[in-house]
Amino acid sequence: MRPLIDDCLNTLVNNLDRLSSDESNAERVLDMKRVFGAYTMEVIIQVAFGTKVDALIDESHPIIVNAKKLMSRNFRLWELPKILVVILLPKVAKLFGLTLMPRDITQFFTDICTKIIAERRASKGSGDKRYDFLQLMLDANDKNKETEDNSDLNSETNADKSELTTDEHPGAIQTHNKGMSDAEMISQCVLFFMAGYETTATTISYATYLLAKNTTSQERLFEESKRIFESKSDIDYDAIERLEYLNGVVMETLRLYPPALALEREASTDTVLAGDEETIKLFKGDIFQVPIYVLHMDRQYFDDPYAFKPERFLP
Repeated sequence: MRPLIDDCLNTLVNNLDRLSSDESNAERVLDMKRVFGAYTMEVIIQVAFGTKVDALIDESHPIIVNAKKLMSRNFRLWELPKILVVILLPKVAKLFGLTLMPRDITQFFTDICTKIIAERRASKGSGDKRYDFLQLMLDANDKNKETEDNSDLNSETNADKSELTTDEHPGAIQTHNKGMSDAEMISQCVLFFMAGYETTATTISYATYLLAKNTTSQERLFEESKRIFESKSDIDYDAIERLEYLNGVVMETLRLYPPALALEREASTDTVLAGDEETIKLFKGDIFQVPIYVLHMDRQYFDDPYAFKPERFLP
């Protein structure tokens, strides 16, 4: 999928050139969150839905319009009872047709994904194959279907053999390949967008802000990039993996500005968390919270926690 991302990256560079040389912008001031937000939106739309857009220029494109509606959704106080029903009583919510997202937005993405899925299936075997998130799911589905068909064909012949194997190895792991319905694939694409857009755009924006404020780090990252890449044509996935200081910059950005301030988990069994001074007993089904931001700012783990130091994460 990297060529799809590179295509969007070229658009980003061109937009930066165009916006920074705009004569009407005498102070040469750019809203980088807007620019990186457009870039992130383009990448996700390209990678998830296989559609090319320029989010800064094509603001009236139906996908951009509906994507912005999806991301700027604000819940009002009177909607709280509905939200609680959807989260706590999903079966009741389904019975009464209650959803968290407006139907017109979900219907738009359903329609566009359904259309793309139909086109991909119709062109299967034509040689014009795309490599994106949706296509990966379609391929996995086809593979699972083949496996299921072969399993059905051999199930009767292998029944005795399976019984023998299970009896001899009662602890053996039973594997099951489950295909995804079209509705599930569509849900994955929309979830990919919702989970990936704001988090990524914010992290890129904060990273460039921190580099602008810390010129020594900026220079070190520039020198590392120059050392590894002789020219733009040398940039490939393996080379990016060698950018250790860049990894440190991203990790330190996420430490200072984590997109999620806390995580919640449910205990799957009764368990005891043992610390230096106390123990906490959790019962199966208990919900507990991991305070990410608090841990990131804890001097026990990070010396001078409010300072930007990518070196913390170097090997």
